[in-house]
Amino acid sequence: MLSATRVLSLGLILAVVGCASSTTQLPREPAARRLVPNEPADDLRLPVGTTYFAFARDVKEALDRDFEESARLGNFRSRRGREAIIAGGGGVYVRLQGPSYNIHMGYTPTTDNGGENSGRSYGVGPTRGGKPDDLSYPDLFGDLEEYAQATPDMSDFYRTFFQILLSCDASGMRGLSPEGQTLMSDLISVYGAEMNRNIMSGLKKFDWQKHLGDVTMLAAFHAETGLAWAADEGQLKRGPLEVFIGHGTEGSGVGGKGGIERRRFQRSLTAALRSTNRQGVARIEAIIGKQTDIFHGLMEAVNRDRVRDSDELIDAVVDLLKDLRDNGSQIAAKVKASSDR
Repeated sequence: MLSATRVLSLGLILAVVGCASSTTQLPREPAARRLVPNEPADDLRLPVGTTYFAFARDVKEALDRDFEESARLGNFRSRRGREAIIAGGGGVYVRLQGPSYNIHMGYTPTTDNGGENSGRSYGVGPTRGGKPDDLSYPDLFGDLEEYAQATPDMSDFYRTFFQILLSCDASGMRGLSPEGQTLMSDLISVYGAEMNRNIMSGLKKFDWQKHLGDVTMLAAFHAETGLAWAADEGQLKRGPLEVFIGHGTEGSGVGGKGGIERRRFQRSLTAALRSTNRQGVARIEAIIGKQTDIFHGLMEAVNRDRVRDSDELIDAVVDLLKDLRDNGSQIAAKVKASSDR
């Protein structure tokens, strides 16, 4: 179960994460089921068959349309202001699957003058009864760690994650536990926030969504071994999944210096996987090309308008991550041996 201490009432502070919407309008829900009293101006769903990277441009347009109207409803920087925005029907809603969706607001048009720090978003899932969760990277990775340890086979979770990234298809959420559905909603909310900030910079900076994807995959290794790469210390050690975050030079440590150090480990882990499961690595590389870091190389590949052989790529990634979980101790031993040389 995810921590109950972070279950929020509608009036509590919203997280600094983001996602957004497409141009497809959904049928309106009955008033009794709505989270807020007024209809949001943008109530949207993922466009199945489109990569999330391509969808994110629609997200940006929806957020730009919403910005001035929401600003008239309340102050993005204050808790009460954000409450007023939601109550007044502001913000951008993205419907995922069933009771799971995200709400986003307050992202400035560009990253000028610190715009990458703008925006508020939160995820909604079935375990919170329609209430939002206040997210940070430590919170998200804490929930992911808890879920991974309680779920010996993460195949359905990873398949759903990459189906959303590669084809905006969230239907796999139906097969997850309620906790898994809520976690997926939170994860996509954070991923969408970072994707939006990357677009705000003209795709030149702040590609933190790729690093988020890296650590999401590393959860399979961590669940089996309890080991994480301490970016600040440059070594593999026992500790929580959030150790992979490190401390960034800009914003979250998921990128920046922490990301650079973590990718050193990911290259070592890729080399170990190539030794223990050469065929599994080769299946992915047959689609995305040769990689020294299979994890970040994959995230670079999915951040495109189109990805060829996406179904085969998803199958190959899910199988490799299952192998990483099942044989994590053996793979960790190879990583340690190579680092001791």
